[in-house]
Amino acid sequence: MIDKVLFQEIKKFSKKIKNKKILDFGSGDQRYKKFFIKNNTYYSLDVKKSGYKRIKKNNFIIDGEKKKKLPIKKSFFDIIICTEVLEHVIYLEFLIKEFKRILKKNGSILVTTPFVWAEHDTPYDFRRFTSYGIKKIFLENNFKIIKYKKLVCGNKALITVFHSQLNRLFYNYYRKDNKLILVLIKIYFNFIKIIIVYFFKLFVPENYQNNFYIDNFLIIKK
Repeated sequence: MIDKVLFQEIKKFSKKIKNKKILDFGSGDQRYKKFFIKNNTYYSLDVKKSGYKRIKKNNFIIDGEKKKKLPIKKSFFDIIICTEVLEHVIYLEFLIKEFKRILKKNGSILVTTPFVWAEHDTPYDFRRFTSYGIKKIFLENNFKIIKYKKLVCGNKALITVFHSQLNRLFYNYYRKDNKLILVLIKIYFNFIKIIIVYFFKLFVPENYQNNFYIDNFLIIKK
């Protein structure tokens, strides 16, 4: 669910962007490139060493384990896209200052970062942000928060986490079993998922635990 929601939010943002220099920071498999490449100049950046296995070729390669300036001129980019990356950054405060350096005046950053999610891309997973924490780190560096939104809240967040853990269990633990056992386990897991969904729909108020959510989404301005 969270991947779908992120795609929708970033696609919506991209429709307003034209004739800009854009940096996809921590671009990974460059899944959002298609939203920006047609009307803008798209650049990608990632690290030499990562827990993520599907990194594509990039314009910039950095050593994420060293506290070193980004190989980018001052005030070069109009927009930075930084999705599900900050939890993996070792020198976070230093990076935020680098973002400010390479952004043009009134430049923007689109940031997403998880609040509730399992460890991933290990061993390079270092932190989680509350809504207050993620805003504070940018405000302390004199950025302006233009938009903030919690993505996938309350019951939907609980269901998403439960489904994700079942999927992890299935693909990481049971995938070596024979095909018949795999089919039976998958049917059973899907049955459990359906029960959980209807349990929340029938017995838990829709807006219950809105302080429990999957992702932070921000638009930040220099």
